[in-house]
Amino acid sequence: MHKKQYLLLKSLQMKLYSIFTFFLLVFCGNIYAEEINISKLRSKQNDSYLDDIYRHVYPKELHYFQERDLVTSGHECLHAVNSRIRREYVGKAGFYLKNDKAFIFSPVPVKLKEVAALVEQKDKNHLYQTYLIDAQKDWNDEALYVLDELSAYVAGYQVGREYNLTARYQDSQKSGYALLTFSKIVLQLAKERNYSEIEELTKFVELQESLLKD
Repeated sequence: MHKKQYLLLKSLQMKLYSIFTFFLLVFCGNIYAEEINISKLRSKQNDSYLDDIYRHVYPKELHYFQERDLVTSGHECLHAVNSRIRREYVGKAGFYLKNDKAFIFSPVPVKLKEVAALVEQKDKNHLYQTYLIDAQKDWNDEALYVLDELSAYVAGYQVGREYNLTARYQDSQKSGYALLTFSKIVLQLAKERNYSEIEELTKFVELQESLLKD
């Protein structure tokens, strides 16, 4: 594994499982529906994962997404990078990871309201209301929105771990697992409908799950 990867994942508490999964799934071949490189938009300030995210946000938008709370800033700025990818690859859902690596997927034939209908009662919390019910107004036809939220919570978790913000990264981790549950329902429905990129999308969700582990 390259030295730069170790710097970006410098927390010694991160499990080897997460690190090797990251390496195998992202750097060992083009396993996604389409793996892409996206350009940096500003100079490097430090070796942190958070700065890596910042470098890929449109400079004119960065101040809109940056927050005083670093975990929230990582979450929101990851959304900003994903939004940038969607704008540059029209008709695709884009997800940024790190080290200039991102991947894009075609839309899934699944609606948010269909995902919401399959959530068990025990999982119908405030996140269910926010991301599967209220979000139907804007995102009902784009169920990969759920995975965008999952990736943002994973980013917040990783930033929190990097800066030893225990209470904050635990909150992000807990929310991430809730979004993981919703994301697996998206996968279930997409597979039932013969979504052509299901294998790659499943690997992406598995990667996000691995990066949520302590």
